[in-house]
Amino acid sequence: MVPSRTEFCEEVINLDEDMEMNNDSEEIDGFNSPGEYRRFCAYIEKQVASGDALERTADPNYGKGMIVGGRWFEDPSTKEIWRLVPPDFPFRGLWEKVDPASVGRRLGK
Repeated sequence: MVPSRTEFCEEVINLDEDMEMNNDSEEIDGFNSPGEYRRFCAYIEKQVASGDALERTADPNYGKGMIVGGRWFEDPSTKEIWRLVPPDFPFRGLWEKVDPASVGRRLGK
């Protein structure tokens, strides 16, 4: 069962209104704390709400590094797809760019 947005992002935190998803995004290989993950979720939710990011359907078979799952987001200005995988101890979660060559099917809304 895929967790709901509420389960993924349990708290809303005020973040800088000027922050935008852009090609300066950096991969995160492990969140340092549950709070950091929740703040990042709130940031992404704000990006989606403002149109600066679009949530996309994830390829359930995509597993760069053999970690499957997560939510996918597109940066409309660059067309890059990123995925957010929640922590599941001892795994600390990740935010990474999706490798288009490894996607098994067409991306959709």
